[in-house]
Amino acid sequence: DGLKSPPAVKFNRKGELIVPQAGTGEVVRIDIHTGAKTVIAKVRPGIDNFAFSPDNRMFLSHFVDGGVAEVATDGSNTERVLVPKGLVGPWGIACGTAGQLYLNDGLSLAVLSSTKEVSRLGGLLDNSFPGFVRSLAAGAPGELWLTTMAGDVVQFFPDGRPFKMVARKLQEPYGVAP
Repeated sequence: DGLKSPPAVKFNRKGELIVPQAGTGEVVRIDIHTGAKTVIAKVRPGIDNFAFSPDNRMFLSHFVDGGVAEVATDGSNTERVLVPKGLVGPWGIACGTAGQLYLNDGLSLAVLSSTKEVSRLGGLLDNSFPGFVRSLAAGAPGELWLTTMAGDVVQFFPDGRPFKMVARKLQEPYGVAP
């Protein structure tokens, strides 16, 4: 009970039950006799799998941004990046009215800065995000139009205002234009 989207469960080399939580980025050790949970690592949300080496080092992968890292399990949250986070599968791009480049990465929506840094505006694990984004288009200043895998059309605001649902459950919309 109380776990947020656990994608996997494994025993480490010491025989301890370890469960990552995709929704929070926490990795917990669960005592199989008492059910007590201890957070042994905390990383960004979106963990999709993990593995232990023969010497009990833990490695995590992320489905939201494609990153892979070795992560300390002593609570220090030390991460050694093996595959840097980046885009998982860009489905579309759109230029905003101020020259921003928006990236639809399926599981998230991102913006590329003038210094080529990718920032996530929201993602599948966020309660305030419309879902798996299929297509996007820039609209009036400060707005984007999105379609989702669920068939929804959404007016999205990169500044953090709540999105507005415009249409629901259409038959697989693959494109949108304002």
